[in-house]
Amino acid sequence: MLTDITSSEEKIKEQFAHFLTVYDIYSDVIYVKPDGIVITSFIDEVIGNDLSNREWFKASKEGQVYISDIYRSPILDEPVLVMSAPVFDENEEVIAVISPAFNFKHLWETFDQFSEQEVMTSLGGYAFLINKNGEVIAHPDYNKILKENHLQEVDLGTANIFEKSNDRKIKYKDDIVLSYAQIGKNKAFDNDWFVGIAVSKESLFAPLSKLLTNYVIIVFLVLFIATIAVIKLATYIVRPVEGLLAATSQFAVGKSITPLENNSYEEINRLNHTFTLMTKKLAERERGHKKASLILETTDNGVLAINKQTRKVTMFNRGCEQLFNVPKDFVMGNHVAEVMQKSPEFEKFVISSSIMSFFKNDVTKKFELECTNGEKTYHFFVSVSSLPSLENSDVPEELLVIINDLTEKRKMERELIRTEKLTIAGEMAAGLAHEIRNPLAIIRGFIQLYREGEEGRKRNNYEIIINEIDRVNHFINDLLNIANPKLEEKLENTNLVNVLENILTLQTSQINKKGITINKQLGEIPTI
Repeated sequence: MLTDITSSEEKIKEQFAHFLTVYDIYSDVIYVKPDGIVITSFIDEVIGNDLSNREWFKASKEGQVYISDIYRSPILDEPVLVMSAPVFDENEEVIAVISPAFNFKHLWETFDQFSEQEVMTSLGGYAFLINKNGEVIAHPDYNKILKENHLQEVDLGTANIFEKSNDRKIKYKDDIVLSYAQIGKNKAFDNDWFVGIAVSKESLFAPLSKLLTNYVIIVFLVLFIATIAVIKLATYIVRPVEGLLAATSQFAVGKSITPLENNSYEEINRLNHTFTLMTKKLAERERGHKKASLILETTDNGVLAINKQTRKVTMFNRGCEQLFNVPKDFVMGNHVAEVMQKSPEFEKFVISSSIMSFFKNDVTKKFELECTNGEKTYHFFVSVSSLPSLENSDVPEELLVIINDLTEKRKMERELIRTEKLTIAGEMAAGLAHEIRNPLAIIRGFIQLYREGEEGRKRNNYEIIINEIDRVNHFINDLLNIANPKLEEKLENTNLVNVLENILTLQTSQINKKGITINKQLGEIPTI
C-alpha cells in the first residue's frame, strides 16, 4: 500500500496503526512526501512540518536507510532517535520517506532490569548508555538523560572513552568502579555509543578477599597431597623410560618394534612420539632410496659412475646396458679396461668422449659427440660431473656420466632441413613463374591487338605466337600447382557482386575470342 502513490492518507495511517500495534517499541510513524512535507503522523503538531533540510530525510531520499544519534527534539521537547527509510515504487524510484519514532521507555526499562539483577546478585551496580560526547542517553535516573555529561562528571575526554572501551580498562571515581564497551556499528548505524557499568568498590572486591582466604587453605592441602604423590611418581617415571630404552635397543640391531603406548606422562609420550616418528622417517628414506634406484633403472638415459681412484664401475643402469650391449652384472665392480674389452660399443664411446682424461680434476662438463660403430653413427649428449664422497662432501670420489641418445633426433632434424629447403625452392619457383607469366600476358594482349588488323599469312603467324604463349602459360600453371605452397586460410568479408564483376572484366578477351555473349542480372547480394 505504501508503494502505491494513489493511496489515501487514511489508508496509510491505518497501516501505520497496525504497525505500531505489532511493534510496540515505536510510538509514532511519520510519512513524508518527496518535497519534505509531513502528511501522516499520530502527533498533530508534526503534520505539515517541512523536513526537507533534515539530514535523515536527505539520506533516505537518496535511497539510504538512516539511524541518527539521540538528541532532544525542538518540536516534541523530548529525546528522539531518528530512523528513516525510503519507500520505492515498482520502478525503484523513491516516492516517500517513512520515519518511525523509537519509544525510549523500552530502552530505559532494559537498563532498569539490568540494575535490578545486579542488586539481586549483591553487586549493587547499574548500567547506562552514553554517546561519544558523553551525553547520557539511558540511565536509571531519568533526570540525567540528555541533561548530564558523564565524561565531564568522571574527568574523561572523548579519546579516553575510546581507549578504555577498546582496551577493556576500568575507571575509578571515588568509591565507584566504571567499565565501558562500545556498541558495534553497521551500514545504517554509524554512531559511537558506549554502554557503561558502574559498581561499588566494596561490592566488587568482597568476593576477591574471600577467594584469597580460600586460596591459602587450598595451597596447604595441595602441598600435602603433592608430598604423597612424589613417591608414586618416581615409579611412574622409571617404567616407561625402561620400555623406551628396550625399544631403542631392538631398533638399533634391525629388529621390528611394536608401537609404544602413550599412557605415561607428557614428556615420555612426546619422547615416544619422536622415537616413532624417527623410525617412520628412516623407513621413508629407505623407500625413497629404492624409488631413486628405480628411476635410474627405468630412465631412457644411460647413467654410469666410475670410481676415480680404482677406475671401477660403481653404477651402470639399464639404459647403459642397451646402449653398449653388455650386461650390468658383468660391468659392476670391474675395471673400465675390462668393460672396454667386453663391449666394442663401450670402447668406442670411451675413446670418442675422452672420459679417461676427466679423472684427475673435479670437472663439470656437457658436450655432444658423434660415435661411429660399424656402419651406424650415434649422436650422444654427454654430461660429466663429479660425485662427492659420502663421508666428506668436499672430496670428489666418483665420476658421474649421463648419456642421452640423440641419434633419432638428429635424423629428424636433417629431414626437417631437407624439407625446408624444398619448401624454399618451391616458393622461389612460384615467384619466378609469376614474374614470367605477367609479361607473357602483356605480350599476348598486344599480339591480339596486332592480329585484329591483319589478314592472310601474317594473321596466321600471330595465331601461332598466341598459341605458343598459351603453351608456356600452361606449363607455368603446372609449375605453380606443384610448387606453390598452401596458403593459410583467412576469412574476409566478401561482396559476391564485386567478385563476379572483376572475373568478367579479366576474362573479357577470352569470352570475346570464343564468341560467348554474357547476360548479367546481378541483384543485391549481402556481404558474406
